[in-house]
Amino acid sequence: CKPFIEFSKSLENENCKSINEKVFKEILSINPEKLFLSGAWYKKDLIQLKKTIIRLKKENINEIHLVGPSIRWSDPLPKVLLRAYRYKRQIPVYLNDENHYKRSELDKKFELLSKNLKIKYHSPMKILCKNLHCLSKVGDNADSITTWDENHLTKKSSIFLVDKFSD
Repeated sequence: CKPFIEFSKSLENENCKSINEKVFKEILSINPEKLFLSGAWYKKDLIQLKKTIIRLKKENINEIHLVGPSIRWSDPLPKVLLRAYRYKRQIPVYLNDENHYKRSELDKKFELLSKNLKIKYHSPMKILCKNLHCLSKVGDNADSITTWDENHLTKKSSIFLVDKFSD
C-alpha cells in the first residue's frame, strides 16, 4: 500500500484504505519528529500524495520527508547484468536503461511537489544515477547489486541510499 490517507474509489484500494487508516491513527498517536513517505511511485500518485501531505500538515506532522521514485530497470537487474557481462566481460558499476529517463523526469515532478509543499525531498535517482546511468552495485561482493528485480532495492543498496540522505 502506498502511504495515502485518501484513495480514489476502486476495489483494489479497499484493503489499503483500512490498513492506512490504522497507520494514520498510529502516526497521530505517536506524533513523530520526522515522517518519511516512500512508495513505488508513478505520475498518477502525485494527486493522492499531495492530499496526504496536506492532511498530515493539518494534523501537526511538521517534518515530512518524501523519498522520490527510485531506479526501475526494464528487466530484473541480474538479467541486465548478465547481458552486460556477456558483452563486456565485466560487470559495469553504472548502466543505462530505457526506463531511467522516464524515472528521472518523474523524479523532477516529485521534487517540485515537495518544494511547493515545503517538505524535505530525497531523490534516489539523483543519488543512484549519473547522466541516466544508474548504479548496478554498491560494493564488490555478489550480494552488492542495487536491486534484486526490476525495482526492489537490496538491503545493501537501501543502507547505501539512506546513508546519503541529507538531514
